[in-house]
Amino acid sequence: MSRRLLTISRLLAGALLFLTISLTISLTIFSATVALAADAKNDRRASVARINDLMRQDRRAEALPLCQQYTVDFPHDPVMWYNLACLENTVGDAERAVTAYDAALTAGFSELEMAIKDPDLQGEIGTAIVEMNAAEVAYLAQLTARQSLSLDLDSWSEPRALIPHRAVVPSAAVSSVAGLLSQPQLRLMWHNGGLGLELTAGQDWETLFSQAGTLAPWNGGSGLILSLGVLDDPAATTSENHHLFAFGIEAKGGVGGMFIAAQQHWQQVLELAPKIRVDDQGQLHLTATIPWEALMPYNPVVDTPLGLNATLVMTGGQQLHRASLVETGDTLDPLAQKRRFARLDFRTDSITGDLFLGKLSNSLSGSQPLDLELIAISGEAGPAALSLNFMDQAGRSVLPDGPISGSLTLTKGTNRITRQADFSPLNTGGYIMQAEMTFPSGNKKIWASTVLQLPAGWQAQYEERISMVALSEQGTVNYLLKTIATAAANHLPRRSPGALVTTLIDLDQMLADADENGSILPKKGSFAFVYPGPDGYDRVCHLYLPAGREVADGLNPIVVLNHGNGQEARLAARIGRNYEHGDQKPTLKTGEDDRFPVYLVPELAPAAAGKHTNLVAEAEACRLWAMDYFQAPGTALVGIDGAGGAALKVVGKAPNQVRGLLVIAGQNLDPWPQAQPEFIRQQLSPVPAQLPVSWLDFRNETRRAGQAQDILQAMKDLGYRITDEQEVRGGLNLTQVADRLVLWAEGLR
Repeated sequence: MSRRLLTISRLLAGALLFLTISLTISLTIFSATVALAADAKNDRRASVARINDLMRQDRRAEALPLCQQYTVDFPHDPVMWYNLACLENTVGDAERAVTAYDAALTAGFSELEMAIKDPDLQGEIGTAIVEMNAAEVAYLAQLTARQSLSLDLDSWSEPRALIPHRAVVPSAAVSSVAGLLSQPQLRLMWHNGGLGLELTAGQDWETLFSQAGTLAPWNGGSGLILSLGVLDDPAATTSENHHLFAFGIEAKGGVGGMFIAAQQHWQQVLELAPKIRVDDQGQLHLTATIPWEALMPYNPVVDTPLGLNATLVMTGGQQLHRASLVETGDTLDPLAQKRRFARLDFRTDSITGDLFLGKLSNSLSGSQPLDLELIAISGEAGPAALSLNFMDQAGRSVLPDGPISGSLTLTKGTNRITRQADFSPLNTGGYIMQAEMTFPSGNKKIWASTVLQLPAGWQAQYEERISMVALSEQGTVNYLLKTIATAAANHLPRRSPGALVTTLIDLDQMLADADENGSILPKKGSFAFVYPGPDGYDRVCHLYLPAGREVADGLNPIVVLNHGNGQEARLAARIGRNYEHGDQKPTLKTGEDDRFPVYLVPELAPAAAGKHTNLVAEAEACRLWAMDYFQAPGTALVGIDGAGGAALKVVGKAPNQVRGLLVIAGQNLDPWPQAQPEFIRQQLSPVPAQLPVSWLDFRNETRRAGQAQDILQAMKDLGYRITDEQEVRGGLNLTQVADRLVLWAEGLR
């Protein structure tokens, strides 16, 4: 049975939800905007889910036409072409199976050994697959060798062409368009601040950044996507250990972003924003710099060679045109486990002066010492001194006698120094390995790296402490502990453990709060809580607790339903920003009323459940848990766009327990598709007495699609108490939603 290699669900579903982004660097990070192409993405995911479900049930004849249509609609998906080859070979036509497998290779399919062994691809097709694989390997070997780069410090490389991808579908139209595209060029520069890049493309690529309503690449728009990684071995052209960056334009300005692997989402980063211009000859120029801090702990001296790939993507309707340094199908998938790379060498003999860097064999430690490799590039030969230190997160030495110092002699140029670092005597936690070199010139240079020490039995020790936490809160701390254990088990040796260290600190703080205050909840701020879902699986809810909650007369939990777009944590954080940094700070009436707001944003479509459960049941489970946990007589409800229908239905199930309703209407508010007005009125009956309803209409969206206008009119016809009705121009976005719902919630007091 063939299998889908690239899943659309997040790795470590819900993992590291408690983390703030702690890069320990000066990068300025903004939340990425919500993709406007959500409907198309959802339709594509539904098609993939249906095809995969039929294949799992061995209903191949039913899956075949769906898979054929999918490859017509989305011809650049290598996995689905592979699935089509398997289906054609088993229930279709062997000749068409060969064509489909060839299309899979052209689209970037890379699991060649798996294809040879796959029982779905045996028989007549077997010989053809071996031959096609050999041809593909030879083609890629030649391409990666030709595209590799070697960089001198502070000097631009020779430009390398980004080669337009081969046409996936044997179509004259597609082939002719691809043939007309010029080859963009990319050159790089290595300097002290980071890795500089310059892209130049001909006039036929100009529409990349001049289309109306352009989106950033991570939102489905055009742009340059660049991946950098540590090669699997010095001779390899692939890597499972990589970073992903993207450059494009949004709101008429250049934007850059990076994929945060620990949290499985894109983040816009100010320092990555490119400069984009079109010259008088119609040539497109894009320049940007990737700071070395964004690649931590990798650096060009100790990790040379790195792997590099870059893909220029031009979207437009169903057309997708790509040109890459090394042709690949994985660039657009941030969850791809392995990527193709050309070799990127950094010539250390081009460095002048003194430089000191290092690396540890692993950033996770246990009972065995770690190998430490230090590289000192010295401008002159002579005596030097080396000092090694282990420090806690506050920068205090944890060695009984302080730093360990010794003398050595350096030669002019590159010196490699090896040691071992044994963290095993230390307790569970994050530490800093610091080395200081005093060069013959008298210069002092410091290198440091974070290490997470997880001694034998660390998990059992936490489980014992968790058993002392209140039963209603054990689910949260257990979930966090399991998340840390899973992330540690999947940790790549040369990755920074900063996210894991931060999460462990959060866990320690929760347990300390439970010991001191009887609860893991902080007095204020953002928090993530686990509560039981309606089907027995844990659910994650993102909370924001305004200051003063513990001395209020009573609480009003605000349950914010925001179904299925992965913005829950950022929405809760934005709510908090209104209280802590907003221009219109809500007036805190601590101790003066019984409706002090606390905000809950549940994740309503958890991957852990293995299926999409009923949204109303999900919302009701969260609402009832909030009432019980916060000892409140009711909750207020916010339904954002597609989740607005669920909010209305929940009101109908428990009208006396809802203390306020806010519907934020966009084009996805469509709970009763194609229903007549009378049917909608029936669904909204009976009318809850005295329930204050606020309606926020994003008119540019609701005029195009959805049932917002019909629902609002039905509520008016039935006599709902609509206390506030506003129209908002522009598209529905996270910032507008968070800012307005906070003001609404404060108005309920």
